[in-house]
Amino acid sequence: MATKRKLSEQIIRILSGGDVRNDSDIDEREVMQAIETTRDSVVSNYLNSTVFCKTCPEHMETNIISSFVTEFDATITNGIAPIPDVIPLPDDMGVYYVKRSSLADNENEREFVRAPAVFESFFRGLQSGKLEGMMGYSLQRSTSGCELSFPDINVTASIKVFLVPLTKEYGMNDELPGGGVIDDAVVKGVLQIYGVMFQVPHDEENDNIKPRR
Repeated sequence: MATKRKLSEQIIRILSGGDVRNDSDIDEREVMQAIETTRDSVVSNYLNSTVFCKTCPEHMETNIISSFVTEFDATITNGIAPIPDVIPLPDDMGVYYVKRSSLADNENEREFVRAPAVFESFFRGLQSGKLEGMMGYSLQRSTSGCELSFPDINVTASIKVFLVPLTKEYGMNDELPGGGVIDDAVVKGVLQIYGVMFQVPHDEENDNIKPRR
């Protein structure tokens, strides 16, 4: 699997025509931002055209989306669990699955079920809101990030959240899930961005002197 650092190095090397020069106009921070926004778009488009396509068989849905999922340990406090920002997907599927931390990896007991935020406001505290013995949660978004709301939990609890995070949530050397098809599309997308930006005179000599505009 690729990492953001490896993708950045690959893109900068291509844009530089080989070896990266000291007087290169390419800003690595800008390349990284382009990688993050491009990959988020690529992953979203890919999942929307496969998993959320009406003709996609149910067994394929699970296999495809699980290949993009990352496990995250979270803590519920006062009914709220902060989580990394997730890619916006239909039905809030950016949060794929939630389970108690105490369950073993091979246990898949589902005691939490995704519920629309409107469900929470209507049924908070009512027995009918227990969802056949399971506890509902909803994804909340704000300027400060994403969080899960658990209206029926008023104690501190540890959970594991399986989600599809925004690319900015990964470290430089973290492996990016999705595989080579996604990585190739990201590289191509970023190069297309710079293909427009680089319609200016280039410095042909590696003399550490910036070209005049």
